[in-house]
Amino acid sequence: MSDSRHEEFQVGGRHRIEVNLPAGEAFFLPGEPGRVEIDVEGRNSEELVIEQRGGRILLRTPHGLGSRWDSFEVTVRTPAGADLEVNVASADVDVQVPAETLLANLASGGIRAGEIEGDATVQTASGDIELGEVGGSCSVNTASGDVRLGRAEGRVAVQTASGAARLGTVLAALSCSTQSGDFEVEHYEGGDFECNSASGDVRIGLPSGRTLDVDLNTLSGDIRSDFSPEGGDGATARLRVKTVSGDITLLRATEMPTH
Repeated sequence: MSDSRHEEFQVGGRHRIEVNLPAGEAFFLPGEPGRVEIDVEGRNSEELVIEQRGGRILLRTPHGLGSRWDSFEVTVRTPAGADLEVNVASADVDVQVPAETLLANLASGGIRAGEIEGDATVQTASGDIELGEVGGSCSVNTASGDVRLGRAEGRVAVQTASGAARLGTVLAALSCSTQSGDFEVEHYEGGDFECNSASGDVRIGLPSGRTLDVDLNTLSGDIRSDFSPEGGDGATARLRVKTVSGDITLLRATEMPTH
């Protein structure tokens, strides 16, 4: 039989929400101004620690008893602009409210978030990572999951083992490392791009008119470019790409989407 629990907290200004779960699902939804509401479904939900410490709201299992806990479905309703920290062993996370920052560590599970005003740092062992827009820097790391990122205004670092990564618009420096997954950035506006890949293809979309400083190396793949050797007279893009058995392709990007 499932237990239900509801908690409410008053918040003012910028606040932080920390969720630590053994298993289940966590949803972050838009809430009313000045109030955070948490609903939990799952056996033993009444024994979870849910408390407020100043500007921090915490949800966790009691220390030393993690092995006995079942799966929980947690729904957090919060005003936009919260700092979110999520640590889960085996759970999926869905962030549907704009957040100020996101820090997530998932052992087994995927995460999806729409809008992050500041920095985002996400790590997962066997789940997919999907981020919409990140206003600050972005760091993602996954062992066997795919990565999708819509737009990033700050520095971006992507590391995957056996997952593919597809990025939309990146406006600053970009670094990536892949083992057996393809890597693609549709529209790269930054100045420094560095990528190392074992057996994945690398595709880079660049706007016309950029001056390109390139160092492209592949052992058994092909290198193709839509750009002439003399390049353009715009800002310089420094590209350093190495692959073992993957292709490297430089494409003319379509016009950058407006937001």
